[in-house]
Amino acid sequence: MAVNGSPELLIVMGAGASPDQTEHVLARLQEAGVQARVQRGREATVIGAIGERELLATLPLEGFPGVEQVLPILKPYKLVAREVSPDPTVIDVDGHRLGDSWFGLIAGPC
Repeated sequence: MAVNGSPELLIVMGAGASPDQTEHVLARLQEAGVQARVQRGREATVIGAIGERELLATLPLEGFPGVEQVLPILKPYKLVAREVSPDPTVIDVDGHRLGDSWFGLIAGPC
């Protein structure tokens, strides 16, 4: 069962997958009543499928054109895992960048 809208499966689209192939996968997920979150990265597009684990197991996702890999997510903190979003998070705070290779030190009164 999906917990708080966190993905249960990751669907990795191949590097050569077309936008139409990605849309086909998204349409099939929607038809099955499954929510999806799409992350388009530099090297691949990853779709996080949110729904009942049993329902997701019945979908023939590996056979869809453009799908490279289907991975169940077993770890906690699914939405912040590198598997969901492989790109590093960089936050801009009033012109100062934090994250990835940017270092920041924040201090305050104890």
